[in-house]
Amino acid sequence: MKKIVLSNIAWEPAQNSDVIPVMHRYGVNAVEVAPAKINPNPSLITEQMAKDYRSFWNDRGIEIVSMQALLFGAPPTAIFEGPELQKAMINHFSQIFKIAGILGARRLVFGSPKNRLKGKLEMAQALDIATPFFRKLGDMAVQHGTMLCIEPNPPYYGCDFVTTSSEALELVKLVGSPGFGLHLDSGGMSIVGEDICSALIATKDQIGHFHISEKDLAPLGNGSVNHEVFAQTLRAINYNGWLSIEMKCSADYLNDIESALALVTRTY
Repeated sequence: MKKIVLSNIAWEPAQNSDVIPVMHRYGVNAVEVAPAKINPNPSLITEQMAKDYRSFWNDRGIEIVSMQALLFGAPPTAIFEGPELQKAMINHFSQIFKIAGILGARRLVFGSPKNRLKGKLEMAQALDIATPFFRKLGDMAVQHGTMLCIEPNPPYYGCDFVTTSSEALELVKLVGSPGFGLHLDSGGMSIVGEDICSALIATKDQIGHFHISEKDLAPLGNGSVNHEVFAQTLRAINYNGWLSIEMKCSADYLNDIESALALVTRTY
């Protein structure tokens, strides 16, 4: 069975009820959530707020399976800019993991290119810092029944640490935590010019989550991503995780969502 999920960054919170009938029409019963869509300041999300948010979706036949944009609305945080900003990120993630546990989100996507800039650090130095840091986060994630998945982000999005699937795979293996996995993204992989087939085959045992997207999170089908090749290869490697549609919000959000669901249910 296709496991298709729709990320709620494609619409505004007030439009939730408009999107649900479109999801049902295409047999899609899972949503990916950005914490700031629950509250613009995720640190203010209470246990009851998270329970109520989960109930809203569950009562309408939709489960929350994943989260993204995890640092949106967070205080200043960074991995490579000293212990204070590292500590701030850990504190923020302790809240995010707690929310994820309540919502039932089993996969959390770590993109956030600006919060992981290594600057002048050599890759080996950056890995020496990032490995124990992500191991700590992975161990925290496990306690809430979830997995933090690192997303390779292309330099096009301002990233300089873990920009390809092979670099992400290396980090996942170094961390070695059941709470830390690999996330791949069709848009990002296409931007850096990865060989789709070989990259997916090389990472097939570690892929915890997958985003179907275009460059700049444009409406699906409006970019240069070869969705047919991604779909065929994901089937060939027997990927059975979630396929999450990721698009930015637009004025024509309902038509964009309908077109995306049609493309994905037809192709993937």
